[in-house]
Amino acid sequence: MMAACFAIIIIVLISSFMCVRSGNKKFGLSILPIALVPLGHMLGSQILLRLNNSSIVPEMAAMSIVTAVDVAAFVAASAVLIVCSKSFFKRKSMRSSYCTILTCFMAILTLVLLINFYGEI
Repeated sequence: MMAACFAIIIIVLISSFMCVRSGNKKFGLSILPIALVPLGHMLGSQILLRLNNSSIVPEMAAMSIVTAVDVAAFVAASAVLIVCSKSFFKRKSMRSSYCTILTCFMAILTLVLLINFYGEI
């Protein structure tokens, strides 16, 4: 799953870079919060590997740490998205639909990452 998270981050960064290069700087910057969800999952998985190797924390507690990190990454990405969307979009209807669609996408991505993570264990 680490390779998939890394690939998602690379795709988001490439698409953001392409939007910035084509002159859509606001749109290019507005999609960057999507990368926070897989980045959080990668960090949470690394925490799990460190905790399981040290045998300090039971496995269920380590799994709940990864879940907490994933949910925290989702909440942080949603908060950054909502705060930054006010400067990207002037019309409220466009801003609310953009935030709704990307928040739903990030929620689905978080659920898929967690389901795959629990399936691997």
